[in-house]
Order: sequence, then C-alpha cells, then structure tokens
Amino acid sequence: MNINKLLIYLFIILTLPVIHQSYIHSRGFEVAVVHFSNESDEKNNPNGKWNWLSSILCYTLTDNLQFITNLPIAKQKDIERIKIQYAEEDFFDDEENYIPFGKRIGADYIIYGSYSIRSNTISLKTILKNIHNKKTLIQFTIKQSLKKINSLFHEQTTKLATTIVNNLSDSNYRYDQKSLISYNNNNPKSISFLREYMLAWTAYIQESNQSTIKYAQLALNTSPNDLNTLYLLGNAHSKLGEYSIAIIYYKKAFRLSKQWKLRGIFTRITIKIARLYHLFGQYKKSLKLLNKIAHLNEKKNDHYMLGLVYNNIGNYYKLKGEYDKIFIYINKALQTFYDIKNDRESAHSIILLGIMYYTKGEYKKAQGYFNSGLTIHQKKAHQESIFHDYIHIAELEKINGNYDESLEYLKRALKLAKVINLNLSITLVYNGFSSVYDLKNNYNSAKKYIIRSINIIKQNNYQKDLAGAYTLLGLIYYNKSKYKLALKYYTKALDINTNLNIKSSIAKDYTNLALVYTSQKKYNKAMTHYLKAYAIRKEIDDKVGMAITKNSFALIYINRDKDYDRAIKTYKNTLKDFKSNDYKEGIALSYWMIGLIYEKKENNEEAIKWYEKSRDMYLEMENPNHKNLQALIDNLKQNEKK
Repeated sequence: MNINKLLIYLFIILTLPVIHQSYIHSRGFEVAVVHFSNESDEKNNPNGKWNWLSSILCYTLTDNLQFITNLPIAKQKDIERIKIQYAEEDFFDDEENYIPFGKRIGADYIIYGSYSIRSNTISLKTILKNIHNKKTLIQFTIKQSLKKINSLFHEQTTKLATTIVNNLSDSNYRYDQKSLISYNNNNPKSISFLREYMLAWTAYIQESNQSTIKYAQLALNTSPNDLNTLYLLGNAHSKLGEYSIAIIYYKKAFRLSKQWKLRGIFTRITIKIARLYHLFGQYKKSLKLLNKIAHLNEKKNDHYMLGLVYNNIGNYYKLKGEYDKIFIYINKALQTFYDIKNDRESAHSIILLGIMYYTKGEYKKAQGYFNSGLTIHQKKAHQESIFHDYIHIAELEKINGNYDESLEYLKRALKLAKVINLNLSITLVYNGFSSVYDLKNNYNSAKKYIIRSINIIKQNNYQKDLAGAYTLLGLIYYNKSKYKLALKYYTKALDINTNLNIKSSIAKDYTNLALVYTSQKKYNKAMTHYLKAYAIRKEIDDKVGMAITKNSFALIYINRDKDYDRAIKTYKNTLKDFKSNDYKEGIALSYWMIGLIYEKKENNEEAIKWYEKSRDMYLEMENPNHKNLQALIDNLKQNEKK
C-alpha cells in the first residue's frame, strides 16, 4: 500500500460510524407480570375470542406498577421476547411452570393468573409469588361485569402494588398512589381502547412501525390523552425517521404528564425530546432539558430515573468527544443503579462505558466492559440486550483484526434475532457481515449482505438506517476503487441525512465524499466538502470533530500542495484539541501521520521519533496498532543501517 493510500485509509478510521448503540431503557425483571391464561369454555370463547385480554391484563398492570418508585419492573416488550421461547402449547396453563420461568427471566417476584368469560362477566384470579422461597404473597379473585373493566383494573393494580410494597423491607420503595389515581382518572381505558393499544404494542415489539402507528392512532381516537399511546406513537415515528411528527407526540405527552405531575413518565418523555434535540445538533437545548429533569429527580430522590438521566447526559458529551465528562456521568449512573440493585440498567451503563473506550481506541478496556455487560444480561436472560452485546463484541473483534471471531459473534446475534423476532434490528447483523467481508476482501459477500440489509430497511421505511447502509455500501465501492459508485451511495446517504436534519451525520457524509475526491485527486472539490463538514461541526460545537476535520485539510496540503510543513503544523495544532479532550485515538493517529510525513520527507530520524510516540500511546491503550508501528520503526532502523 503506497503512502498516500495509507494516509487516507488511516484517516477513514476516524470518520466511519461507530458501534451501533442500543437505547433500551427498560427496568429490570425483579418484578414481572407474566401471563394470564384464558380458561373460558369454547361456548363463551369461540375461536379464541377473548384471548387478547391476556396481553391487555399484563400490559395494564405493568404500566400502573410503574408508580412504585425505584422498584425494577419488567417491560412487557422484554417479557414477550423471552416468552417466544416458551411457545409450546399450554406451557402457561400449568402453574408449576411459573417458578422455573421466573428464575429464567431473573425475577424476584412474579405475577400471573387466569380468567374466564361467561355471560359478559369476567372472573379474574391473580397470584403474586416470591420466586426464591415459592411463597404466595397474594392470591385473590375478582368477578366483575365486563362493562366495569376500568374499575377492575384499577382495583387490581391498587391491591397488587400495595401488597408488593408491604412485602418489601427496603424503605426506598414508595407507592405513589396519588399519581396513579390521577393517571387512571385522566386516561379512561375502554375495552376497545385496550385492544387497539395491545395490537399497537405487539406491532412495536415486532418492529413493525407502520402497524404500530395504525393501531395506536385507533387507540388514540378512543382515548386522546393516553400518555402511553402518545409515547408509543412518538417512538414509532422516531424509528421511521419522522422526527418532526415524533416530537409533536412527545411534546403533547410532555405537557400532559407535567400538568398531572406524573414525574416518571415526564422524565422518560423529556429524555426522548432531549435526544431529538441532540440529533438535530441543538445541544444546548438538549443539555438544558436533561439538567432540569436531573434536578427534579434529585429532589424527589428517585434513583432509577436519575440514573437514566445521568446515562443520557453521558451520551450528550459522547458526541462532543468530552470523554472526562462522559466517564463522570455514566459512572454516576452505574453507581445509582448499583445502589438500587437494578442489574438491567447497571449492565446498560457498563456497555456505555465499553462504547466510550471503543471510540477512544482503548479496545482492551472496551472488551472488558462488553464482556461484563454480556455476563449480566445472560444471567438475567435479557435477550434483546444480549443481541446488541454480540453486535458490539463482533465490531470490536473486527477492529482488532479477529475476523473469524467477529463472524462467530454475528452468527450468534443472527440466531438470537430470529428467535426473538427482531425483524428490523437483524439488519445490524447483515451490516456487520458486510463490513467484515469487506475487510477480508470478499467484496461479493460484502455486497450481498449490505443489499439484503437495504431491502429490509426499505420495506420498513426506516430512513436513518437506510442512510447508514448506503454509507457502508459506498465504503465497499471505495475500497474497490470504484469511486463513481462510492460517490453515488455517499450522496444518497447525504440526501437522507439532510432531509432528516441530522447534522452530525451530514458532517460525516461530507467527509466521506471529500475522501473519495481526494482519492480521485480532485483536491479542490475535496477541500470544499471538508470545509462544509468543518462548518457543521463548528456550528454544533463538536470540538473533536473539528479537530478531525482540520486533519483532513492536511491531506490536501500533502497531496495537492506538497506542503509537508503546513501539514505537520496542522497535525501538531490539532494534537492540543485531542489532548484537552483525552481523545487518545486521535492523539495516537496524529503522531502516526506526522511520522509518515517525515518518512515521506526522508527524515527517518524524526519519523522514528513520532512513530515511537504513536506506538507508546497504542501500547498504553492496549490497542493492537502498536504492532504496526513497531514494524514501521524496525523497517526504518534497518534502512538506516544500510
């Protein structure tokens, strides 16, 4: 590989998208509402007429139990993922299966029951058990007219929540009965509403966002102020990249939750809005919102919500490359979740720390955090989180050059995705396969998998992911020196991200286009695109991104102007920015590039000096690139002897 191509290849490392980050912010499985079996006879339940009530009971109870402060409660999304593996006939009709199932999902307490419909009357039996000692804490039956199903759910939830609190010794757990009453009074739930909501939620689990929107809209027609439905619509539109629509639903839910003083859901919705502001590059607005809800939850001593906010503040600083602040806030989140014994969110914070070290190029540390997070998720059977852990580890193995190991983790992720019906997220696996095969110079396989991913994404109309897939396809063509095709797909990605107004992604797209123009020796065009990328990064105050883009200018100084001294000066100036933000990957790579320029100038003594600095930095990070640097050093020293 010649020196110019190596310079460009090394620079690409800094501009490629980083590991996909999972944003699963659900509570743990310590208390799980699992299943209600329909025991209606065939006469009253022809063709499974009332089977859908089982899901409604689970969803409704879980929603209302959120009003127990700091108590980890299962999200039905997570429960449904795991239940797929227990799909054998009549599994949940046998009461003996519930304790083993509870252990399987890592629950401390499990809620289940049965119901039957007869002459428009529902008889509902509910049981709450302690998984560890198999003790039944509560068991009761309610018989009500279906017309009074609202009061049935309210009474059921109140009894369950009160019983749970009374059977827990930790004084940190508090039942916010006033908020629950306010929530139920302002969100009446008819049977028709609940059925549509259940269908919307089921579609969301299956990652079918169009169907989610269809059924959620029907539910909203019945109950226009239901917070969960508004929140679900916001999530579905956000998944589709319809951010302007998503924020409308989030803001309506935001106003209602603030009006009714429902702090828990208010916090979750505020986090979603802050993320969208972050996505649009409106960082000050994003941080202002996050700081406000952090202060609110500090006052109320709500550790769970506070931990979620800390994680999101950490992510805020991640995009800006301020790693010292990332470390502070994610560690605060981790300690908070440790304090309330929430394994699920503790593991999530651990994974976020792993991603932070990955982006810094400290791969050994990242590996440790990824493995720790995976161990917790496997112990608790958090299947969707395990899927994303496999993706993270596969990416890390790929960067380390362990391609076979990377493919093995991707195969595990693919198998799990099929088991738990991750119909859209499966594209992350195909993207991973494509990237590994590209590095193995197996371009046919690389192209096959990315095309497969693009087809699925198009079917689901998920624009943000489509832009990412086009970027990967552009990279494949770039590596094959098919620059016209690379430009075509990088431009497609730019068009999508421009339409979505995702400024950080737009800056990356301009950089990718500039790299192609650099390879084509169209240096003026390249500089124009680098300047566009720099302007955006300056606008959004992305200090590390600005430093990376300044280094891009050095490529032009080297290749167009043959002005090596100006290039060296540029790299030395950006080193200050990388050092002030503790961006070690940028520091090490800058040292490397300065060494390459001195080698090009035939100043081997100076080149060796900078190579050694880069090698030592990579050694400190336990990054395998130190071997490449040592090889360059040895080669130059041998040439010096000659």
